[in-house]
This record gives sequence, structure tokens and C-alpha cells, in this order.
Amino acid sequence: MAMNGLESQIKRVKYVNTSDSDIAAAFLTDTSKPVVVTWKPMVSQIAKAKDVKVVFNSSQIPGEILDLLVTRTDILNRQDGSGQKFAKAIAGAWYETMSQMTVRER
Repeated sequence: MAMNGLESQIKRVKYVNTSDSDIAAAFLTDTSKPVVVTWKPMVSQIAKAKDVKVVFNSSQIPGEILDLLVTRTDILNRQDGSGQKFAKAIAGAWYETMSQMTVRER
């Protein structure tokens, strides 16, 4: 909000916890809620609506939005070794995905 000249409005923000599956419909059908914060793919649906303006997206602060995966230690420490196999598979998928994204950005 501050990046777009709306810093004075920050104190007026009220948080409403809404499930992912309901957020687009809740925003688009309830005009008493003038602002929404969300992510893909819901943001794409919302942005297509008439009279909607995107004020900010994370591309404006590269490197600040971090993705992560969290798992319980007991899963990783399974006696049959499946937890370590899971961790290696996820790590491999992460690096392969990042490689594909880097290729596309060039």
C-alpha cells in the first residue's frame, strides 16, 4: 500500500480469514469489501472482473516472496527410510523446477 501512495489507509485494513476456495467469490460478490489480498490462481479470476484494479503484485519486490515446504521430523525419520526418500524427491523436484524457470526467464 505504501508503494502505491496508500500508506495513510493501512490502519483501516481489517483482516477477514477466508478459505482459498471462497476468496474470489467472496470478494466479487460482496461490494462492502473494497480490497482483497490473494495469490494465484484466484488473483487471475479476480483481475478479470470489471472495475478491479491490481494495486500490487509480488513481481514488484523480486526475491521477497519465498516458497517453502515444511514436514514433521518424524516423517523424515521413518525407520523404513521412506522419509529420506521423500525429502530427496522433493528437493530434486524443487531444483528441477527452478532450473526450468531459469531457462524460461532468459
